[in-house]
Amino acid sequence: MVALHSIAPGLHRVLFEETRLPRSLRAELEALEDQLVELAAASLAADPGAAGGDPRLRARIVIATIEALTHRLVLRPPQGATPADLAREITRLVGAYTALR
Repeated sequence: MVALHSIAPGLHRVLFEETRLPRSLRAELEALEDQLVELAAASLAADPGAAGGDPRLRARIVIATIEALTHRLVLRPPQGATPADLAREITRLVGAYTALR
């Protein structure tokens, strides 16, 4: 996702920060997010190495974190960091969070 968003960061900024999305598209994006949360929650619930607690809440936080960091770091990338660097660090962050007990 980082690499995909990095292709045209200016267009990305216009589409996701400066343009008001139609309600139907916003609803579609929210439904997709809900599906991703359910998939992630199922994965967390099935993983004996995953942290305890409510897997749906953890999944919602993971999905929101990935989305926020991807958008933020694509629009304002750290100097010298490649999309692969960003993806690796986001993965490390999420991996550490999901393993916390």
